[in-house]
Amino acid sequence: MLPEILLAEGIAMGKCLKGKSEAPDKKGNYKCSKCGAVSKKKKRLCDPAKIKGK
Repeated sequence: MLPEILLAEGIAMGKCLKGKSEAPDKKGNYKCSKCGAVSKKKKRLCDPAKIKGK
């Protein structure tokens, strides 16, 4: 299946970390909006969103 179809159907982008962060919660990292885990790499999270600075 194409990635656009997978995302439209709600299938997770990457493997879920289940809330266990791999990196500090700072600007430039990614945070999962489903479980709240933080990682430096986007592909390691199920629903990544880039953390923006203040």
